Amino acid sequence: MGNWRMAVDYVVVGAGSSGAVIASRLSEDPKVSVTLIEAGGRDWSPMIHVPAGSGELIRKGSFGWKYNTQGEPGLDMRSLFWPRGKVLGGSSSINGQVYVRGHPSDFDIWAQRGNRGWSFDEVLHYFKKSEGHLERDDDLHGLTGPLKITRGSMPNPLFEAFVRAGEQAGFSGTDDFNGPQQEGFGRFDFTSANGRRQSTAEAFLRPARKRPNLRVVTDAHVTGVEIENGRAVGVIARTRGKAQRFEAAREVILAAGVIGSPHLLLLSGIGPAEQLRAHGVTVAADLPGVGRNLQDHVQIPFMYGCSQPITLHQLIRLDRAALGMLQAMMLKSGPFSQFPVQGGAFTRSRPELEVPDTQWHFGIGLGVRRVRLPFARRAGPLDRDGYMLAPCLLRPESRGTIALASSDPQDNPLIHANYLSEDNDRAFFRRTFRQARALALQPAFDPYREVELLPGPDVQTEDEVDDFVRQNLSTCHHQVGTCKMGPEPDAVVDDRLRVKGVGGLRVADASIMPTIVGGNTNAAAIMIGEKAADLTKAG
Repeated sequence: MGNWRMAVDYVVVGAGSSGAVIASRLSEDPKVSVTLIEAGGRDWSPMIHVPAGSGELIRKGSFGWKYNTQGEPGLDMRSLFWPRGKVLGGSSSINGQVYVRGHPSDFDIWAQRGNRGWSFDEVLHYFKKSEGHLERDDDLHGLTGPLKITRGSMPNPLFEAFVRAGEQAGFSGTDDFNGPQQEGFGRFDFTSANGRRQSTAEAFLRPARKRPNLRVVTDAHVTGVEIENGRAVGVIARTRGKAQRFEAAREVILAAGVIGSPHLLLLSGIGPAEQLRAHGVTVAADLPGVGRNLQDHVQIPFMYGCSQPITLHQLIRLDRAALGMLQAMMLKSGPFSQFPVQGGAFTRSRPELEVPDTQWHFGIGLGVRRVRLPFARRAGPLDRDGYMLAPCLLRPESRGTIALASSDPQDNPLIHANYLSEDNDRAFFRRTFRQARALALQPAFDPYREVELLPGPDVQTEDEVDDFVRQNLSTCHHQVGTCKMGPEPDAVVDDRLRVKGVGGLRVADASIMPTIVGGNTNAAAIMIGEKAADLTKAG
C-alpha cells in the first residue's frame, strides 16, 4: 500500500452536492489545506451541462454508481435503478435541477427532535448563502451566492394549462415554492442559468480550483477510513489500480452520499457490531443506526396523448434533436436549454393535514427513451405527442436499509428500500390516484387531452389501483437518512455532524437527515454542505 500523502488539514470524501461545497468553503482560508477525493471523473460531457440532458444521464446511469435495490416485496419484487452521481458535482451533475428547499416545518421538526441549530430560521442563512438567484429579490432568497438559480420559463401552453387545472380542481396557485407559501400550483425554480446546469462542481469547485491549498483528486475510490486510537486519521483510496493513503491532520469529512457514506462507515468498522463481525470487519464503533432510516420519495405516472404537436415528441426526431443539442451547446438557448419538467405543485391529499404531503411533477413529454429517424414508424403507444403528471409521496413512513454485501469495497452494498411496506403509504397512492385523474379531467386540459395512456381506462377498482401502483411506482431519486443526525440511540452523528464514538470524523450530506424534507432534496444537501463547513471551522 502506498505511503501517506503529505498531511492536509481536512480530507473530504465525495465531490457531490455537499462535499464540493464543504471543500470550497474550507479552502477559502488560505491557511487551511484541503484534499477533496472523488470516485468519478471530471464533468466533461456536454450532456451534463445542457439542462435537458438529465433524463438521458439518469436513465443510462452515465456518470453514476448504477446501484440497484434488492427485489422489493411491495413492488412485486421489482428492483429499482438508483444511478447516484459519480462525477464532480455528484448527483447535482445528473439531476433534474429542480430547486426546492422543503417545507419550513421540516427543519423545525429536526430541531424539535433535539438537533440544535437546525430549525428553519437557523438554516435559512445557509440556503441564502449559497443562492445567487437571478430573478427573485426578497428576504427569503440570496442574491450573491455562487449557485445561480432561475425560474422555469420554457414557453409552452401546457404548463399554463396545468396551473389552471389545479385552480379549477380547488387548489391555490403559488409564485414561489421557496417563498412564504409552498402550497399550490406553479413553476419550479432551477439550478440552471444562461442555458447551463449549475452543479456544485460548476458553482463552487470551478472558482476554487485555482487555490493552491485545495487539491481535487478524481477517479479515486475511497475504500475505508483509517482509525487510530479511536480517531480518524485519513482514508485509503484506490487510484489507478493502487491503494493510496491520504492523511488528515484535523478531520475526515464523509460526503459520499446516502449510500456511499454508510457503506464507507461499515467498511471501516463503524456500524452494527453484529453485521460487521458477520463480514469479518473489526469493530471500531458499535453504531446500530448506520445504514438504517433510509427514506425516499416515490411517484406514479399518469400519461395522456396530446392533440396538438407542442410536446417534446416533436424534438426527438434525430435531425431535430441534433439541431436542438447544438443550439443548446453553442448558443445556450432553445428547448434543450431548460429541463422539461417545469410544472409543479404541493398539495395535501387529506384536508386535515397541516402541511403538503404531495408533490406533483408535470412534464411535456412521455419519456420516450430514444430518438427516432425521420419517417420512422412509431416505436409503441408512447411514441407520440403527450404529457405526463405524477403525484409523489413527500412524507413516506416506510423505512429501508443499506447493509454490507461483503467486506470487499468493490461490492455494492445491499439496498432494501422497503417501498410501500407501511399501510399509510399505500393509502396515500389510492387517494392521489383519484386526485390525479380528477386533475387531468379539468377543463383547462380540454384543448389538449386525448386518450389516457397510463394507467388506462381499465384501471378502476381499488385492487386494480393497488396493482398498478406496485407495478409502476418509481423513485424520485431523493434518498436520504442512512446516517441519521440526532440525540437518539440509533443516531449516527450529533447535531454538529460528528460521528458518535469516533474522533475527527464527520458525515455531511443527505444521509444525515433525520426525516426527509418535503421537496426535492438537492437544495437541502447543498445547505448541509454550507452549514457543515461552518461547523467544521468552529471545531
